[in-house]
Amino acid sequence: MKNMRISHSYLYATHSFNSGSLRQIEEIFQMIISVKGIEGVSISGGEPFLQSKALLDLVTLIKKETNFSILIFSGFNLDELKNDKTSNKILKLTDILIAGRYDENCKINNPLLSSSNQKIHFISNRYSINDIHSSDTEIIINKQGNLILSGVGVKFEYVS
Repeated sequence: MKNMRISHSYLYATHSFNSGSLRQIEEIFQMIISVKGIEGVSISGGEPFLQSKALLDLVTLIKKETNFSILIFSGFNLDELKNDKTSNKILKLTDILIAGRYDENCKINNPLLSSSNQKIHFISNRYSINDIHSSDTEIIINKQGNLILSGVGVKFEYVS
């Protein structure tokens, strides 16, 4: 899959393509399951599908070991992802996909979509449009392994 960095997006300003740190899938999984009171995992980027092999390993482990739902934000559209063998496997484990490139000319005020060309795809039968509402908090794991909460906070306990 091809990198498609968008210079005017929020993530461009806050997430350098070459920053971050390498983490083992099991380590990330342990961080996820240590968060109490969650029903699922939202995966965003940069672009998660640019690390499709690791993403497949992570979502496979989450689905195998938990009953968590999986929501993935991607700049790729659904057809592009279906045409990639590894990405298509990921989609089969995904409950909701928010897909499409951000278009600055089509900005909208929506908790899940940044521009009107983006689409919400209900891949599994777990959720419907009636279940979708704004998430209050984004949890970011930075280069040092710290958790950063973005948005209106909800209280949670992280156990390392």
